[in-house]
Amino acid sequence: MPRPTARVKPVFSSFVIAVAAPLGGQYTDTNLNRWITLRAGRYSLDMDESVTHLVVPHEDFKTKSTNPRVRAALKTRGKIKIVTTDWLEDCMMKGRKYDTKGFELGDVVKREREAERKRVRVEKGMEVGMRGVDYNLFHVYCDATFFRYAVTIVNEEGARYEMLLYESNASSPHLYWFSAKFYKRKGDPSPHYYRPSPCSGLFWREYINFETFFLKKTGVPWEKRLLGGWNRDEGRFWYEPPTGGKPLGYVPAEFIPKEGSEVEGERVMEVDSEHSGKGMDEKGRIGGHIADNPAEDVPVSDNNDADDRRDGSEDFPLSLND
Repeated sequence: MPRPTARVKPVFSSFVIAVAAPLGGQYTDTNLNRWITLRAGRYSLDMDESVTHLVVPHEDFKTKSTNPRVRAALKTRGKIKIVTTDWLEDCMMKGRKYDTKGFELGDVVKREREAERKRVRVEKGMEVGMRGVDYNLFHVYCDATFFRYAVTIVNEEGARYEMLLYESNASSPHLYWFSAKFYKRKGDPSPHYYRPSPCSGLFWREYINFETFFLKKTGVPWEKRLLGGWNRDEGRFWYEPPTGGKPLGYVPAEFIPKEGSEVEGERVMEVDSEHSGKGMDEKGRIGGHIADNPAEDVPVSDNNDADDRRDGSEDFPLSLND
């Protein structure tokens, strides 16, 4: 109930207010008529052409299509403002003639839909985070050439890996995490997830995990990916570089295809002979300094036996059906 005050401001001047349904509590017709009239407005029991504002209980917003008064107000195309009880209460309690923006039907529905989308997004991110990487905390890493580290490799049997190098949304510093998804066949609804690191870490650890996985499954080093010559026997996987002028990422100069090749003219980040072998730093710059040998701190497996190449299931203990 509004607080009593010595001087009541005419916050409802020129307003004719009606309600779509009983508001409950002390908001009876008698009290509403007294409070609104005291503030220079008029309370209407009828839903006629003079009404300027229709107050709808919050719980009735979800059933707006079944309320005849709300339907009638909607037909006026904005002439009658459809507002929540919050607008009525704020105007009376705070003694201010608040604009209806933020209190109207469309605003409430928009907020509820956005809240629902956020809830679904968070739940989906948490679900994926149990298997892969939480989308709410990470995004796919993009280097200085605008190449996205979301790489797909396939084999003759229709199986494929989606290799993803993630970067944290939070910085200072950015953290990285390599993850892969394995699909046994086209249209497989239950991919297996693989994360060699138990947690995110600095760039080089996860970048080397990415390169190592690519080499293990394709038999070709990541830096030589544009040269072709893929071995498609024994279940080996191969990679098809982007086409149509799309970025190809960092490639050492000696591994860039010569003129006339399929990738001629594509966007390739290359380095001169002085910097070849140094690679890129964690920001994607060429020739960035690397401490002696970053690979020394990262356990790398060179197991390339046929079983690993064909199935990869030993790398993927997690299934969405678990």
